[in-house]
This record gives sequence, structure tokens and C-alpha cells, in this order.
Amino acid sequence: MLKSDFVVLCFSVFIAAIGAGIVTPLLPIYVKDLGASGLVLGAFFSSFFLSMAIVTPFFGRMSDKIGKKIFITWGLALSTVVALAYVWTTSPLQLIVVRFLNGITIAMLLPIIMAYIGDLTPAGQEGSYMGIYSMALFLGMAAGPVLGGVIIDQSGTASAFYACAGGMGIAFIITLLFLPRRTTISLPTIAKYPLREILASGPLKGLFVFSFIVTMAQSGLLIFLPLLANDQHLSMSQIGILASSAILFAGLLQAPFGWLANRWNKGKLVICSTLLIGVGLAFLPLANGFITLLCLGSFIGMASSMGIPAANAMLIEHSRDIGMGVVTGSLNSCTSVANIIGPLAAGIVMDLINLDFAFYLMASIFVIGTVLFYYLSREVIEAARETTAPIVPGEVEAQGGPLP
Repeated sequence: MLKSDFVVLCFSVFIAAIGAGIVTPLLPIYVKDLGASGLVLGAFFSSFFLSMAIVTPFFGRMSDKIGKKIFITWGLALSTVVALAYVWTTSPLQLIVVRFLNGITIAMLLPIIMAYIGDLTPAGQEGSYMGIYSMALFLGMAAGPVLGGVIIDQSGTASAFYACAGGMGIAFIITLLFLPRRTTISLPTIAKYPLREILASGPLKGLFVFSFIVTMAQSGLLIFLPLLANDQHLSMSQIGILASSAILFAGLLQAPFGWLANRWNKGKLVICSTLLIGVGLAFLPLANGFITLLCLGSFIGMASSMGIPAANAMLIEHSRDIGMGVVTGSLNSCTSVANIIGPLAAGIVMDLINLDFAFYLMASIFVIGTVLFYYLSREVIEAARETTAPIVPGEVEAQGGPLP
């Protein structure tokens, strides 16, 4: 049976993700319409992750000491205000400033929420809990772009930002009223594990390097897929559906793949996932028309759902004795740096060569990330062959519910 605070947190994440997802198909086109070049467009998205990289380690460490609920509630409240600030911007420079502030508010949310879930997850059920959490996050992010595309087509750009603020506000109220404040289980060991000791852990080192490289490619995809669709003269509603397709399939399959991660080799699930995503990215520039782009986006979403709960479960397994907030905060800073480099690199490639080549670059990065992940984590992956239990039908309920 799932814990009540986990259910509350997942519901809040679902509502907040809908709000954030509403502006997903809008942002790249919104910035470009204000006269931004590819490099400025990359700087806009990179500013978000620059601020996250700066503040996340501090937030993560403090959350292990004083509690995580205060960071989550403040993050949602401030995200509501920042969503409204987008409406008042009139230049790319102003948008970059607002995006930088937005990164600070999100740094108080996602890594802290993962740390909260890591602290309450029962041993042996990491895959199931992270699968359900990821499903709530991804389904909210999938519903948002579709809703956002319709809102923009019917009511204009400003209405989408107002709706985003509304979603964040509702999630803030739910969290403030119903999420209990937990005393973390990691407090006694925080001071014993500086960052160099976290990185000395083989599995964590592999996850950090893997996450860095893969995030570089993913960040470019989220920015340039809407531009690819816009170049083919698709409507905002169609672009919203495209953005949602990958996220929807990723979300729907999180729970079953999370269940599978409890029973099978997590490292192999991650490797299979990233290789399939690389194939999908390589074919995107060849797609012509809404249906073809939709099919490829759905394929990429299904492939990503295979690896996300497995990677998150590995992170929890190897972070329990270190401090969930410290590890997730450090990992988030690592991926934030990747999110800074990724959009800038893809933007430069788009300016110097063309948009199609940016997708080939992202596919190559996924393959490199897969190779490095296996090299750094190979001992854990190979050892899992000997310890992974077979799938026994009678044990399904004990592992977090039936496999759909």
C-alpha cells in the first residue's frame, strides 16, 4: 500500500506539471518571435539551468537539515509569481532574466521532491515508487502542452502563462495543507560524505556522467522539436500534441517499467532505453508531416520510459547512506550544467549549419552517454546478473501492484 504523503506529493506534482507543461510548446517560438537568434535562444534556456546549478547543492543540503516541505511549498509559491512575470516581458533580455529566476524556483522543487520520495520509499520498492512518481510527473507534462496549444490558439499567449500560474498555485495549496513535514533519515551521515566521496561511488559516478551527457541531448530536443514542427507550418495545437506525445507515452509506461526495474537488471534497462532514443532522434530530421513526427515522438517517449525509473531507482539505492538531499542536489547541479551547454551547442549548430544537424548531434551524444555509463557502472551491472530475482507471479502484489 502506498504511503499517504507519497500520494499527496504525486498529486501535487501532477497538477504543477500540467501548469508548467502549458507553456512548453510556446517558449521556443515565443522567444524567437521577439527576434532571438539561435544563440540567444540557447542562452534563454541555459539561464534557467545556470541558476539551478548555482543554488541546488545549497537547497539539497539544507533540506536534509531543516526539512523538505518548506522548500517544496516555497518553490511552488514563487513559481506562481514567476509564471506571471513572463507576461510582462517585452525583449529577449528580459525573458532571460525571468528564466534565470524561474530556475531558482524549480531548484526548490524537483530535486527536493525526489529526495523526499527517496526518504519515504521502502527498501526493495524503489522502482515501483519512482515509476509511479515519474508517471504522475510525465502525465501532467503530457496534458499541459495539449491544453496550452488550445489555449494559445483560442485566447492568445498571455492566457497560457495565466493558466500556468493557476496550476502552480493549486499545487501550492494542496502541498501546504496536506503534505506532512517529515524528519529525514539521512541527517546523521550528511557531514561524513562530501562531494568527492559521492563521486567516488562507482554507481553514482556512472549515473552522474550518464545523466550529464544524456541531459545535454534531451535539452536540445525539447527546444528544437517545436522549431522543426513550426518550420513545417504546423499549428500551435499540433505542436502541443507533438510535445505531449513523447511525454504521454513516457508517463503511461513509467509504472510498469518501474515494477520491472525491481525485478530485472536496472543498468540494462537504462542502456536499452538510451540506444533506442538515439535511433529515434536520428530519424527526426527525415520526418515530414504531423503524423510522421507524432509517431517518432511517441517512439522516443516509449523508449525513455524504459530507463527513467530504473536510473532513479539506482540513484536511491546508492544514496540512502549519504543523504538524499545532498545526492539529488548534486546530481541536479550536474544536469543543470548539461542543460546550459546543450541548448547553447545546439543553437550554435543551428546558426552555423542547420536545424537537421542539431538532431544528429543529439543522437550521437546519446550513444556516447550509453557507452560511458556502461564503462563506469559495469561492475554493478554485471553483479546484478547474479542477484536479480526471477519474476514470480505470486510476488507481484508485494512488489507494488500488478503489471498492466
